[in-house]
Amino acid sequence: MRARPRRQGIGIVAAFATCLAGCFAAPSRPGNAPWDARIDGSPGNAPVAHKLASAWYASNTQSSGMTTTQYSVSIGNVPDGDLILFIANIDNGGTSVWALPTPMFHQITQSYITGDGQTLFAAWTIANNEPTTYTQPYGPGIASADATITVLDITGADPASPIIAGPPSIGGSGEDPVVMSSPGVTTAAPNSLLIFAGGADWLAQSSTATFTPPSGFDVIDAFGDEGTPSFEWTTQLVASAIQASPGPTGTHTAMMSSSPARAGTPWALDLAIKPAPR
Repeated sequence: MRARPRRQGIGIVAAFATCLAGCFAAPSRPGNAPWDARIDGSPGNAPVAHKLASAWYASNTQSSGMTTTQYSVSIGNVPDGDLILFIANIDNGGTSVWALPTPMFHQITQSYITGDGQTLFAAWTIANNEPTTYTQPYGPGIASADATITVLDITGADPASPIIAGPPSIGGSGEDPVVMSSPGVTTAAPNSLLIFAGGADWLAQSSTATFTPPSGFDVIDAFGDEGTPSFEWTTQLVASAIQASPGPTGTHTAMMSSSPARAGTPWALDLAIKPAPR
């Protein structure tokens, strides 16, 4: 049994302390990763990824603003302080075809994949008065301009050093199904969010893709350049998982098959998102 307070003032102090703890606590947004307010430098709970937008271009269909000369992606209003990831792929291209969405973005990779030719691009920023739409011109080397773009909003990431990126890996050319396999990454903190991205540039037109993410991953988005699993030349898969303990993730392997059967050249990219200190 709790002892009755000896002085009335103690009860008032306790009530005031409760008010301070509750009345002035930082509000949480729906879907935000729960992490407590201790400021001790230890990692918080895992970051949470939300899809902001997808964009695509094919000769017979495009999302709003997408053309053979530019990309345009509407992302809405992103809260300042969130991590934004931009992951894209385009048929043909070159080593400088993708422009950063804004000058505040940091490029992770821009890799030209030979064979039929495709350009993988990934970049990130910490949101700070972001525009509601990212629109930029393409650089040289565009032919079909068939493209896929995924933009993610990640809450609960460490704003100081949020991302560890593995090297992009390229699969064998002319495969069906294509195997997207990456060597993985080494995470630096408990409860890191893993993002796997993979895609393929197909050597024939007009099929429908079937996507299989790496084991233990949940699909965030999987689509072709027609905005659905149907595609003319290009497809993209983005998936996520949580790694509870820091260290190497091991290899991640995903697959795409097509109907009717087509042959393509795949790529894969692994990212680890560090939780914010708590």
